[in-house]
Amino acid sequence: MSKGIEFEIGSFLGEFDVTDYTMSQVEKLEDYIEQANTIANMKTGELLVVDAIYNEMVSILRQVKPDSHLLTELWETGDEDNVEGNQYTDLLVKNPMKSILTVKSFNSAEMGIFKSNYPEDEPVTLHGSLKENGWGIRIAYMDGEYVSATSRARASAGKDLTRQVGVVLEKKGLLTLEDVPDGLAEVRGELLLSFNNLDEARAYNPNIVSAFSGVASMARDSASEEENALLDFVAYTIIHEDLEFESKSEEYRYLKEYLGFEVPLNWTIEDVTIDELEEVLEDTLAEIEEEVFNEAEPYEYFTDGVVIQIDDYATFHALGDDGGKYNKGNIALKVGAWSQDNYYGYVQYIDFSKGKSKLSPVAILGTEPNQAVFEIDDEIYQGLDEVMEYHDIETLNFNLADCVKNYKDLGVGTASGNKVRRVPLYEVANMILLGITPNSILYFKYGGEAGVVPCREDGSLIKDIKGVNYIDGLFTEEDIIGSEEGEEWA
Repeated sequence: MSKGIEFEIGSFLGEFDVTDYTMSQVEKLEDYIEQANTIANMKTGELLVVDAIYNEMVSILRQVKPDSHLLTELWETGDEDNVEGNQYTDLLVKNPMKSILTVKSFNSAEMGIFKSNYPEDEPVTLHGSLKENGWGIRIAYMDGEYVSATSRARASAGKDLTRQVGVVLEKKGLLTLEDVPDGLAEVRGELLLSFNNLDEARAYNPNIVSAFSGVASMARDSASEEENALLDFVAYTIIHEDLEFESKSEEYRYLKEYLGFEVPLNWTIEDVTIDELEEVLEDTLAEIEEEVFNEAEPYEYFTDGVVIQIDDYATFHALGDDGGKYNKGNIALKVGAWSQDNYYGYVQYIDFSKGKSKLSPVAILGTEPNQAVFEIDDEIYQGLDEVMEYHDIETLNFNLADCVKNYKDLGVGTASGNKVRRVPLYEVANMILLGITPNSILYFKYGGEAGVVPCREDGSLIKDIKGVNYIDGLFTEEDIIGSEEGEEWA
């Protein structure tokens, strides 16, 4: 452990105000936590910071960004001195949880990493499954009998959920597993609140915002068994020293058909070569989107993407990992098109020095332009339309977002019930195509921790692009090719 980095992080935490913070501070906080997780998972015995500082970082992140991927995808640290079931962590220590490389667009660096490791000599079968967005938990069985359930942790035990999860397992007859070898077995998956049970959960707690935030309420220590029973458990892996599977699809069949667990909606795609990988994934996402959002029979759990993995475990394990952080044989495709609401806001400034990384924050004003109340030069305007009758907003020499009187009432309602009023903007190419400048109106779909996904005013998404010559109704070919800027970008 470096005293220098510990002092740096300690100073950063001392200056962090949870009531007044910037997105750059949140991003820095996430970066520190990710560094700590990576070093802990390397199993060298070293830690970036002591547990007290790490726990403080996680506590702050829960307050300022409860839907962060670091709280929903990685094993979080728990208070190991106050957790029952620590004797059942052997398999967790030997098989620490890794994060999944997240791909936000097909032309991203992350997709390039996945393709660079993809087998080139022959086609492979891919396994796809919906990425459930709930509480990640691990369930321990000893000699086939349920003994413990805990939340995720950094290669150690997490929060004890044995009582609550026991209620969930009992209703499905899963307190005893007859077809598991003797000894310690660990089943990992997500604790979820079905959309079908959301109204009933709100009868216990009217403040539940979504199915995602409802999990925390129904699984709290003081929740009744009736509340616990509204939850479901969806499994995605089982670990036992005497269990080996040839493929991910075989493991899913074992979990579902032999043991009786529910597994995520899943499928296989056979014989995919590296040359056709992107096209196959694009087509697959389109098909799955239709099934998930089928109005007649929608998927019952909250999902924000798809996990794609090389199905054959021999090939998957042969690819290895990047040193402890993530495996090279799978990716999580974040599906921006699945965002539920369209929002609009104003770009506050633009910093192109960061290239294709996070750019300027966007001040969010709501879902409808006329929700915001503006005060400009001592005059009050109800909504954007009225402002534009009197002002050319793109030529104002001040930030229009600063003029919103009801700013605190607006913003994006996150899955955890908080409101986010500023988010980072990604995708330089989309910025150029949309002609974004400071004070420009930006329409977008909220993408969770992934920032925002720019879209047109009608909510239609700009497709993933591989350069600024992409044309999709934004400009004519003559507009781009005939311009000096267009020739320069090409």
